[in-house]
Amino acid sequence: MRGAFASLLLVLLLLAGCGSSNGAQSGAAPSVSHPGLFAVYYTTVDPRNPQTVYVASNDALLKTTDGGGSWMHLEPSAYGVSGGIVLDPRRPDTVFVGAGDGVYKSTDGGRSWRRAGLKGQTLDDLEFARSGSVLYASVDSCLPSYNPECIYYSGPAVFKTTDAGARWVPIGLAAQPGVSLALDPRRPAVVYATTEKERTSFKSTDGGASWHRLHGFLAGAGLVVIDPHSPQKFYATTADGGLFESTDGGRRWLSLGLTDVRDFAVGPAAVYAATGRGVLMRPDGGRAWRILGARGKALYTVAVSGNGRVLYAGADGNTVYRFQLAG
Repeated sequence: MRGAFASLLLVLLLLAGCGSSNGAQSGAAPSVSHPGLFAVYYTTVDPRNPQTVYVASNDALLKTTDGGGSWMHLEPSAYGVSGGIVLDPRRPDTVFVGAGDGVYKSTDGGRSWRRAGLKGQTLDDLEFARSGSVLYASVDSCLPSYNPECIYYSGPAVFKTTDAGARWVPIGLAAQPGVSLALDPRRPAVVYATTEKERTSFKSTDGGASWHRLHGFLAGAGLVVIDPHSPQKFYATTADGGLFESTDGGRRWLSLGLTDVRDFAVGPAAVYAATGRGVLMRPDGGRAWRILGARGKALYTVAVSGNGRVLYAGADGNTVYRFQLAG
């Protein structure tokens, strides 16, 4: 086992009080902790069970089934996680990881892994259509210094599989660093792509068969999330860490007043942001942000459980914060 994997994850299960039905329950108290070395950049919660969570740094992938009380190391790839962790919405024990050398798949909750295509490519993003079996992936032009087995790549940036990874088909856009994808939760054939290098946005309405540039979309959009509870509502980050909201499907945008957002998550009643000063929350329809917890900590990732009652946030020092949200 590599040294990075041998390091234990530091876990602080933090319950932060709020006095609001959209925030965390009162009675804040840190819980279990274990020492670790690296920051947590990816967090994914099982949609059926908020106690089951996958987290990853650049070199390690871990899983808990008890809300962070204990963690187990998973080792799908020697080249680390680069493109996120996604679960099959119909069978959450089926896990896909975008790694530095391709896509890996587990059908038993991470106990065993096999390659699932795009060998030799560095993954930027993985997205699962809600219908299941259809995944979209964006790849980077990988660097041999990061992955000596990489295949230098300058072809299409976005790929699609309709058979859960058995076969991937290139569906366009030139390969470049940082292509992020967003899928319409109601219409799985509608896909949005934003590019880090050109800061340009594209849209496909036919599952990637064709793309057109979005001239009226938010300039410089990075990470885009479509609210699964209200699909006309879009959220997007910009290069300076800003966070913007659109309530008309991306035609008009309003700044939400933040400048240091590293990641964000949309819950049923609030938006949560991972920032350099802690986890912030903004109730749906509200204007003001407030600190939910982890004040003064550098956060990199947040994820809300399927029932909207638990939030996990990953930070420096291999720290994962767990917030119990009020119902």
